[in-house]
Amino acid sequence: MHSLLEIRKSHPALRSRKEWHIGWDDTYYAFLRELPEEKLLVIYNSAATERALEIPLGDTPLQNARQLQSVFGNVSAQLKSGKVFVSLPAQTAAIFNVQ
Repeated sequence: MHSLLEIRKSHPALRSRKEWHIGWDDTYYAFLRELPEEKLLVIYNSAATERALEIPLGDTPLQNARQLQSVFGNVSAQLKSGKVFVSLPAQTAAIFNVQ
């Protein structure tokens, strides 16, 4: 919990109220928090098992994203063909800086 508070302090976009819903279903939720100088993609897996997610980015503010850099969580994500590909362990979250 402490590290999440530190990340929130060091990333102004997480304190921004500008939020875009990127993708969701019964067991995951992905959203973007952004400021002109920073975009952060937050993905949460609420499932009891690991999820391999394929999140489409078309018609979202992330449709032109070029790179995702991990800020929180011990996972990496790939951008390919207008989608984010990421595997998240059960009941975990990951945060990515979007370029």
